[in-house]
Amino acid sequence: MARTGKVQQRRGGLRSGARKLVAVCLSGVVLLSGGSVVATEPVEGLLRRNLDTQASGPQNGSATRENTVTCTLSGSTVSVTPATGASLALSKASLTASFECIGDSYTAVPSEKTKICDESKASNEDDSESCNFGDSNVGSAVTLQEILGASQLIEWTETSTSDKNSILRTLKLTDSDLPRTDKTFVVGCDKKGARNATPTPPCR
Repeated sequence: MARTGKVQQRRGGLRSGARKLVAVCLSGVVLLSGGSVVATEPVEGLLRRNLDTQASGPQNGSATRENTVTCTLSGSTVSVTPATGASLALSKASLTASFECIGDSYTAVPSEKTKICDESKASNEDDSESCNFGDSNVGSAVTLQEILGASQLIEWTETSTSDKNSILRTLKLTDSDLPRTDKTFVVGCDKKGARNATPTPPCR
């Protein structure tokens, strides 16, 4: 599952860069409506997130279920809600966003609640496994504080329920937390031990 978005500031004003994202898996290739292409081995629940600073309200096709995306693993099948892929953006109008991983041993990536995956930075030996989805790496793990340019610690809040094997991560920002330049990062869901088992199909 993928999500992408931008924070854009031009000539002292703010304009929205949010786009509705539709993720389609074709032999492990995820196509994004924004024109980006991620060519990987099959990926479990890849969620590409966008930060979008905007002065107006949410755009059409954006936040649904309170700006939450859910990836569900059932047997060897992965499904994503919303099914068509709504944009997941953080903005002045919507400062909270969540992603949920449902399924046995289905867990959030990166594992640390203070971090996200930055595709612009190559992974290093210290965190070579932090941003792996199946056999695919999507960059290096960096802190939310670093990518947002914030002065204080920022982290996801996490809740889990044993009855449906779910992990829900929520990010709540303030206006001052929003970055001034374009930012894109990746988070998502991966099955523990997937690299030693039959690959799980990606979210669609």
